[in-house]
Amino acid sequence: MTDLREPLRKALRDLAAAATAFSAWTVGPRMAATGEGWGPALSGLGDDLAAHAEGLRHLAAGRDIMEQDVLACFRGW
Repeated sequence: MTDLREPLRKALRDLAAAATAFSAWTVGPRMAATGEGWGPALSGLGDDLAAHAEGLRHLAAGRDIMEQDVLACFRGW
Protein backbone atom coordinates (compact mmCIF):
# COMPACT_ATOMS: atom_id res chain seq x y z
CA MET A 1 0.00 0.00 0.00
CA THR A 2 1.19 3.46 -0.82
CA ASP A 3 1.50 6.06 1.89
CA LEU A 4 -1.10 8.68 1.02
CA ARG A 5 0.42 11.50 3.04
CA GLU A 6 2.69 12.77 0.27
CA PRO A 7 0.00 12.73 -2.47
CA LEU A 8 -2.32 14.59 -0.09
CA ARG A 9 0.38 17.18 0.65
CA LYS A 10 1.00 17.57 -3.09
CA ALA A 11 -2.71 18.10 -3.73
CA LEU A 12 -2.76 20.87 -1.12
CA ARG A 13 0.39 22.48 -2.58
CA ASP A 14 -1.14 22.34 -6.07
CA LEU A 15 -4.36 23.87 -4.79
CA ALA A 16 -2.41 26.67 -3.09
CA ALA A 17 -0.49 27.33 -6.31
CA ALA A 18 -3.73 27.44 -8.29
CA ALA A 19 -5.26 29.80 -5.74
CA THR A 20 -2.27 32.11 -6.13
CA ALA A 21 -2.48 31.95 -9.93
CA PHE A 22 -6.19 32.82 -9.83
CA SER A 23 -5.96 35.33 -6.98
CA ALA A 24 -7.35 38.14 -9.12
CA TRP A 25 -10.43 36.09 -9.95
CA THR A 26 -13.26 35.38 -7.53
CA VAL A 27 -12.36 31.70 -7.54
CA GLY A 28 -8.83 32.36 -6.21
CA PRO A 29 -9.77 33.22 -2.62
CA ARG A 30 -12.29 30.38 -2.58
CA MET A 31 -9.59 27.92 -3.65
CA ALA A 32 -7.30 29.25 -0.92
CA ALA A 33 -10.04 28.89 1.69
CA THR A 34 -10.73 25.34 0.52
CA GLY A 35 -7.07 24.38 0.88
CA GLU A 36 -6.82 25.99 4.30
CA GLY A 37 -10.03 24.33 5.46
CA TRP A 38 -9.26 20.85 4.18
CA GLY A 39 -5.51 20.90 4.88
CA PRO A 40 -5.63 19.85 8.54
CA ALA A 41 -8.36 17.27 7.89
CA LEU A 42 -6.44 15.65 5.03
CA SER A 43 -3.22 15.67 7.02
CA GLY A 44 -4.96 13.96 9.93
CA LEU A 45 -6.56 11.45 7.58
CA GLY A 46 -3.18 10.58 6.08
CA ASP A 47 -1.68 10.07 9.53
CA ASP A 48 -4.61 7.92 10.67
CA LEU A 49 -4.49 5.75 7.56
CA ALA A 50 -0.75 5.20 8.00
CA ALA A 51 -1.22 4.18 11.64
CA HIS A 52 -4.08 1.82 10.79
CA ALA A 53 -2.09 0.31 7.93
CA GLU A 54 0.70 -0.49 10.38
CA GLY A 55 -1.78 -2.27 12.64
CA LEU A 56 -3.10 -4.28 9.72
CA ARG A 57 0.46 -5.20 8.71
CA HIS A 58 1.05 -6.55 12.22
CA LEU A 59 -2.07 -8.67 12.00
CA ALA A 60 -1.44 -9.88 8.45
CA ALA A 61 2.15 -10.83 9.23
CA GLY A 62 0.92 -13.07 12.04
CA ARG A 63 3.44 -11.58 14.39
CA ASP A 64 3.34 -12.51 18.00
CA ILE A 65 2.50 -9.08 19.34
CA MET A 66 0.60 -7.92 22.32
CA GLU A 67 -3.06 -7.05 21.90
CA GLN A 68 -2.29 -3.59 23.28
CA ASP A 69 0.22 -2.98 20.47
CA VAL A 70 -2.45 -3.70 17.85
CA LEU A 71 -5.00 -1.63 19.76
CA ALA A 72 -2.61 1.32 19.82
CA CYS A 73 -2.50 1.31 16.03
CA PHE A 74 -6.29 1.61 15.84
CA ARG A 75 -6.90 4.04 18.68
CA GLY A 76 -9.40 6.70 17.72
CA TRP A 77 -11.54 4.54 15.44
